[in-house]
Amino acid sequence: MKKYINILIIAVLFASCKDMNDNIEEYLNRGEINYIGRADSVIAANGFGRVQLKWLVNDDPRITNATIYWNNRENIEQSKDFPIDRSALVNGYASVILELEEGTYVFKIVHTGDKGYPSIATEVSGRSYGEQALASVRNNIIGSATQLGNGLLLVWSNTTGISCEVSYINKNNVEVSRTYTDFTQTPIIDDFKSDLEYSMSLKLDDNDLEPVVVSAAYPVDVKAYTLSADAPCVIPITDFDLGGEGIGYHDNDAGNSGGVNYRQSFGDKLSDGVDLEGNPPNIGYTNAGEWLQYTVQVKDAGIYLADLMLSANSSNPTLSFLVDGKNATGAVPVQNDGSWSDFKWTFETRPNGPQPELYLTAGEHVIRFYENTGGYNVRGLKFTKISKSLPVRDEILSDIVGRWEFDDPANFGKATLGSDLTAVGTGFAPVEGRASGDGAVTIGMGSHYLCNHGIAANGGGTKVNEYTLELVIKFAPANYLALYQTTVTNDDDGDLFIRGNDGRIGIGDIGYSSEGSVPANTWSRVILSVNANSYNIHVNGEFVHSSAISADSRFALDPNGVLLFADEDGEDAPISVSKVAIWNRALTPLEVAALGGLN
Repeated sequence: MKKYINILIIAVLFASCKDMNDNIEEYLNRGEINYIGRADSVIAANGFGRVQLKWLVNDDPRITNATIYWNNRENIEQSKDFPIDRSALVNGYASVILELEEGTYVFKIVHTGDKGYPSIATEVSGRSYGEQALASVRNNIIGSATQLGNGLLLVWSNTTGISCEVSYINKNNVEVSRTYTDFTQTPIIDDFKSDLEYSMSLKLDDNDLEPVVVSAAYPVDVKAYTLSADAPCVIPITDFDLGGEGIGYHDNDAGNSGGVNYRQSFGDKLSDGVDLEGNPPNIGYTNAGEWLQYTVQVKDAGIYLADLMLSANSSNPTLSFLVDGKNATGAVPVQNDGSWSDFKWTFETRPNGPQPELYLTAGEHVIRFYENTGGYNVRGLKFTKISKSLPVRDEILSDIVGRWEFDDPANFGKATLGSDLTAVGTGFAPVEGRASGDGAVTIGMGSHYLCNHGIAANGGGTKVNEYTLELVIKFAPANYLALYQTTVTNDDDGDLFIRGNDGRIGIGDIGYSSEGSVPANTWSRVILSVNANSYNIHVNGEFVHSSAISADSRFALDPNGVLLFADEDGEDAPISVSKVAIWNRALTPLEVAALGGLN
């Protein structure tokens, strides 16, 4: 039995081997297979709605065509035949552009010809861009766009762009555009008003066929402010103008002593010298001479009350507001709270003097918050329009309690209103005034006038703390020229001087104005507006200097009178005067402005 089984197994094995030889005999009889040369150095360049394929065609003369397949040869529509014209090759490279729907593709390139087998396929991946691809980068072109009063700050999110055209409506309501190519910078668009749009040219990949263009409108974070009659305008103290030191702010030292980097949070790299602290942030570490500037739009012209969210912790702190480069308020006293963190709207809750008023015409204005003394923290500004008319010049003049015009050669001190001046000394000589027929007198060194002003003690003290004194004067360059002396016995220093050699006005206790404030050899109108808290000097209708003072200080008048152009030790060089006037109250800055300049 075993013998027959073995014979059967050998027979089956012999038959199987014969079948295998029959299966491969066909291929063995063909001889060696010779494939056509394959595509080399294949590159896929991505494009919008298309992909470019480039490859090196080798020297195999049998290559006459190329077939490109994608999506695993699922159907004939996903392939393309491409004849190889060697005369059209560029440095041996063939090139074809395929119009494709958005997506990522795997391409296979096969060379064919009349002789030989098709080449082995060469694979490469490429991408056809579409709206989805653009949408993915559209939100990463601009990182932020922040509008403050004097412009728009752009921060780029995509720093690989080739160029970006930004269009917007400017402050003249004209559509304009700017082109940027350096995306490491944070540009400031200083004439921006609204409607920011961008169109950036960029490559999404190093192998892209050409740049794509991504366009969109971009929302702006508005930190710009408009003053109107509709409601008070509250400006966070941190939203000062762009531009950095000397443009948006001035700080006496370069570092941020407060350590809060609020401005850097939206890309402002130029304001790291401002001392911000707290949450919400406030300006701290204030010092005399520092300032912050705010460009605002005024919808409704008129008078606006200014207030500050403030906490003071020093004695006699003052501040000022400038409008378009001119001091509009003088030294504004604020109450000492004895705290750095008791923030309140200071004039709304605890006034320490008249609330500052700003007259603003419709349009754009630059408001500067100026720190006269420092010693306070500030969190915000508020401007509220009030129903109040501008002061009327004639009404202001009607409040004068004493006026002297020096028109009578027989009695220079004759009063136009009030009591006559009493001449002390003999150095008085007539001169021509500001115009033909206008009288004036020159007062020599050692001579002066006693003015019986007739004003009772006021301002919460035993002296005259609130008054306004107007002096129309002319002088030649000299060392010191005394303007008035509050001690009627004239046995101490005068209380206000002009330094005739440089035109500064003031005195050591309150400091001096800038050089040239009162020019020599020409008539000037000096107005001193004084109250129990502040001393303000105007020349020809402009603020030139201000300082904090206290009640019954050296600048308060004796109820019995004041000496004009007097000093006890000879610092009273000759001076000419054509008019003196006095009020029994401190004129406001708006009232002084209403009086106008010299003429």
